[in-house]
Amino acid sequence: MELFGRTNIPVPPVWLSLTEPENPEPGWAQVLCDSAVAANTVIDISQRPGLFGGLIAGQGSLVMAVGGGDCSRASDAPWAKNFIEAKLVSVLSCIRQDHLDFFFLDYAGPWEEAQINGALEAMESARTEGLIRFAGLNASGHDLATLAMWQFHDAFDAILMSPDSFPTLGPLARERRVGALIRELEIEGNPVLRRTSTPVPTMATGGTR
Repeated sequence: MELFGRTNIPVPPVWLSLTEPENPEPGWAQVLCDSAVAANTVIDISQRPGLFGGLIAGQGSLVMAVGGGDCSRASDAPWAKNFIEAKLVSVLSCIRQDHLDFFFLDYAGPWEEAQINGALEAMESARTEGLIRFAGLNASGHDLATLAMWQFHDAFDAILMSPDSFPTLGPLARERRVGALIRELEIEGNPVLRRTSTPVPTMATGGTR
């Protein structure tokens, strides 16, 4: 395992993002979560934190979540900060532990500067207080809007992006030594997020294993 950017921790090449299968069978969630824990990798519980978080709680897995997209509706910085804090409290209560390993801000900007500042203030406070270990950026919107925000706010240890976004966002990730995860096409029904170093770490997302 290679060190993941400026986090300076080794992470596996494949991360798992859990989702419900199209045709779930009885007991599917327990089987999925048991398989994810056994894989000994980072587990993304963003899709169903209440369900997946409870099933992997207390088993020692590295956990990540994506959230904060609702900051785009905030009228000021304190409101945006409240959105992030509420999301973190919710996720931490689901996994029944005192910290989240990775929290990715879901940015589909452009946002107002107050919205950005409030979200980043909340994330930095959470990191200082030990509620999150590493702050990430989920580039879910227009690449140029993400790049414009990111150039002025070097607050992230990792970035999650699509393959099409890599030519635009990848160079800044390399320049800032930010760990990069790439969303790729589905493999046997499981979408994959792949880290850009060699050997290539991936983040597999799926409802079946």
